[in-house]
Amino acid sequence: MKNKKTVRQGWMTFINIFLAVLFTFFFESVLEAASNGKKWYFISLPMGIGLFLIRQRTTGRSVVSRLEIIREKIRTEGKTEEITEELENLLIYRYNNKHSIGRADRSILESDKMEIFAEDWEGLELLAKVYAETGKTDRAVHIVEQIHNSTEFHTSLEILPVKYQKTLFYLIALEIFMEAGDMNKTEEYLFEAKNYMETFKNRKDEMGASICLTHVRYQYLKGNYEQALQWLDHYVFPENTEIQIIRRELAARLHYALGDTGQSRYWLKQAEEICDSQWRKDKLYEDYENMVNRGAISL
Repeated sequence: MKNKKTVRQGWMTFINIFLAVLFTFFFESVLEAASNGKKWYFISLPMGIGLFLIRQRTTGRSVVSRLEIIREKIRTEGKTEEITEELENLLIYRYNNKHSIGRADRSILESDKMEIFAEDWEGLELLAKVYAETGKTDRAVHIVEQIHNSTEFHTSLEILPVKYQKTLFYLIALEIFMEAGDMNKTEEYLFEAKNYMETFKNRKDEMGASICLTHVRYQYLKGNYEQALQWLDHYVFPENTEIQIIRRELAARLHYALGDTGQSRYWLKQAEEICDSQWRKDKLYEDYENMVNRGAISL
């Protein structure tokens, strides 16, 4: 959570300052002892400051920045096994970096102790999405349920930043359960998420759009195609490439479900035109052709 992360960063800065001061005094005492009491602060002080800057840069290298690098790779290269492994390694590294005892390996991701990743929920959520979209749905569901069952999830303060983070979690969880075709879990989590979504649903940003798209997907799976299309047509979506691709792809699926293959192909072409990498175009058409060939509608 954001508030806990801020507190931890403050403590890490304090520790880094403390270690730098200790190093400065130790280095100064060694130099003074070797030179019969001569003062060497013009050397020891810069050395202490240098140590602080190095440690601050190392410990301050947040999971967010590394996650953004992975997100960019996903956007340009797709959800590959290499990226999945890189994301797993990042979470394990973060865990091991905070614990000197009980070093973890990949088995920790399959355990029932997800609370150890409490500060890295964003990374866990991304990993769950990657698992879901690479056929490892059971592992994605496992992560979602472990986060949901954790003590911290249900005891965190209901302040606005926490509500925002929980809303993001529910959106990802719903996406995964719909991908898995588990309508019981989808409806259970949708009921829980209602109050959180109400807080943000009217925002004309990525959060508001994601809430709208989640409800459109849900109605789509329920077979309420006309209602889903009405919501899709009336919501003003932000000019975000990812959201616009999803919006156009959903429009293609809904028109296909309603028997209008001409409009369906039109929206598929619209989605293709804003795809920013070849793998995304290929996947877009692959998913669409699979849907047509099966003669069935699925996400």
